[in-house]
Amino acid sequence: MSINAPATGPDIELRAIAAVLRRHSRIIALTFAAIFSLAAALAFLLPPAYTATALILVEPAGKNLLEPGATAPPAPGSESARVDSEVEILRSDAIALSVITQKGLMSDPEFGPRPSLLRRLAAPARAAPGQARLLPQTLARFRKAVEVRRRGLTYLISVSVTSRSPERAAELANALAQAHIDAQIRAKSAETLAARDLLQARIMEARQRIAENEARLEAFLEAGLASDDTAGPALAELRASLRRSRQELAGKTRLQSRAEALLEAEDWAGLVEVLEDEGLARLAAQRQALAVSGGAGQRPAAAVLEETLDDIDAQLSAGAEHAMARLADDIRSLDERAAALREDMRQRLLAADLSPQTLARAYALQQETATARAKYQQLLARLSDMETQARLQMADSRIVSPALPPATPSFPDRTLFMLVALAVSAGVGVGLAFVKEYHIGGVTSAQQLSEMLHSPVAATVPEMRQGRGAPRSLADLMIKAPLSPYAESIRKLRATAELSLRPPQSAPRAGGAGRVVVVTSSVGGEGKTTTALSLARAWALAGRSTLLIDADLRKPSLHRHVGAEPAAGLLEYLQSSDPALADAGLHVKDPLSPASLILGSGHSDTPTDQLLSSAMFADLLSKARDFHDIVIIDTPPILPVVDGRYVLAHADAAVLAVRWASTGQRELRAAMQEIAPVLPPQAALLPVLTRCGEGAARYGEGYPATARADALPKSSAS
Repeated sequence: MSINAPATGPDIELRAIAAVLRRHSRIIALTFAAIFSLAAALAFLLPPAYTATALILVEPAGKNLLEPGATAPPAPGSESARVDSEVEILRSDAIALSVITQKGLMSDPEFGPRPSLLRRLAAPARAAPGQARLLPQTLARFRKAVEVRRRGLTYLISVSVTSRSPERAAELANALAQAHIDAQIRAKSAETLAARDLLQARIMEARQRIAENEARLEAFLEAGLASDDTAGPALAELRASLRRSRQELAGKTRLQSRAEALLEAEDWAGLVEVLEDEGLARLAAQRQALAVSGGAGQRPAAAVLEETLDDIDAQLSAGAEHAMARLADDIRSLDERAAALREDMRQRLLAADLSPQTLARAYALQQETATARAKYQQLLARLSDMETQARLQMADSRIVSPALPPATPSFPDRTLFMLVALAVSAGVGVGLAFVKEYHIGGVTSAQQLSEMLHSPVAATVPEMRQGRGAPRSLADLMIKAPLSPYAESIRKLRATAELSLRPPQSAPRAGGAGRVVVVTSSVGGEGKTTTALSLARAWALAGRSTLLIDADLRKPSLHRHVGAEPAAGLLEYLQSSDPALADAGLHVKDPLSPASLILGSGHSDTPTDQLLSSAMFADLLSKARDFHDIVIIDTPPILPVVDGRYVLAHADAAVLAVRWASTGQRELRAAMQEIAPVLPPQAALLPVLTRCGEGAARYGEGYPATARADALPKSSAS
């Protein structure tokens, strides 16, 4: 079978998976113990964190206490956008900063800034960083502890804060929710006050318009009165009274403005002089006396004096406000009296015998004044409503469930933590086992080897335990224990090789009839020499003329397996030009079987690849084909020595010895890259898994066996 044949192995079975887990149970156990122990330590050493949650209900339609029924229903689809907007506002830096300032989180050990080790070491030589530089650190820490999200498609928003203290978590969650409510109220109040300011500007314009209309009407009527001789002394007296009222009103108004300025400046002496109030005068004198006595060193204790002065100041302020209220009442009375005089004078003038044009003009001016007054009154009423609304604003959201201190920590959840650690540690352990099995470690199953080489495994040679009285070589079991599991596996290898060596009828073989079987391995110590000797004995015992050649010129070992020390070996034969060496003991008989052997006698200190690629070696193989049915060649390992590449070019079949759980997969792949270019296309690759640690006990179960465990070899060379 060609080495490029596609893989035909079955899928991994449960038994194969169990075998992998059993082989790497130590790795799985150690990995599991390490990860699970670390996770358990973290679960119990990590400081607990508590999460408290407050619930906020959003009213999409808004609220208005003064006009509860005037709120229009929200437009379809706007409710969800409103709730989402509230969520984003809650997540904003402005709300977080208000909580940081209110709760003093800048100095909090959990949320406050933490200088780095380098900054702490350099602290004596460096000025302390300003609050503007430390505030972003506190803000970032606080935002990490906050979670704001909408509950599904409802109008509920959950505000959660995580802290090391359950009471602190509940406090901050409620503070964050309340900060959002307060921000809503401030925003609505600011909006109302801004509208009020605009309305006040309109009121000033309306008041000015009223004053202009009044002035025009009075000027028109006075002009008519001056030109009319029938007005009489009564109108003249009304006119004089109106003039006196205006003068008195103007004086009181100036007095009020001056008093307000003095009250704001707390100039009690000037305020007493302006208001001329006896009670204020007595209080001001008493305060002056206390201040003077205190300056002269005759004052009582400082705390008592300060308390007394504060009390007098409070009485002065209350008395001044009372006097200002009386002054305002006087101004209001004077204004009403002047208005009554004006109205009386207008009525008398309009009742006088005036010309139609004068009357029409007077009525028009009077109507304009009345209209301006009505509009002014409307604006004043609206202004009063706005001022009331600014003081009675309500948020469009409310806290329906304040946060309570949680009883259990939210992190770490030890039960979940341990379950996850259990799953992760088991998964990592099993994963490492399969990585080692299929990518890093050695080959541990025939199926794995078949999948790697894309070729069926010819045989699996079981591991035989060592014991006292063991034979020289494991290959001796072919003679001394022919029914042992080892001997049976070698015979299986022989049977598989015989099938691959049958020449196709369409392509008869030229030259000698013998077949060349090369036994090689990736690296040393994989049992190729033992396998080659065992296979040679199996063929010889089957009645086939067999020749085994030890072509490992760098490190021959076949002679130790058979207990012979030849005077000259293959190396000397290939190095010598005297063919007489061929009759000088080059061919020896196997002491335990009919097989013939060409041994090696010593190590070479020079490169030997040119000897194996020489015509002399090719001629030796040609003659061996003529005289023997099977020619088995034991080669050096493929990777460390180049010699095997030249020997493989002569192969009709190549046995690749792979030691169970020892040969690295990387080395095996590298060896295949060396073998594939030089192995003839018609030659079959026969992988053999040697010293297999599994299956030996079940091999041939129920059949008699003559080999005992304590009679098996102590070791097997290369």
